[in-house]
Amino acid sequence: MSQPLLFVIVLNNDRQDDTSACLASLTRNDYINTRVILLDNSSSGDGVEAIHREYPWVQVIPLAKNLDDPV
Repeated sequence: MSQPLLFVIVLNNDRQDDTSACLASLTRNDYINTRVILLDNSSSGDGVEAIHREYPWVQVIPLAKNLDDPV
């Protein structure tokens, strides 16, 4: 029996260190059929690019607007 596909969705907003720590912990995951998606909530700077270079297996989806911002 094959393992079901598991998606892990990580939300990031200008917290590169925390996001990197989270993704590093996911590298220790022994569940083979896992996909990781990083939703970047309109971060400033080059943090998302650095995360993508360090974790190229993560699908990064940049959001043009911070969807948590009430404005």
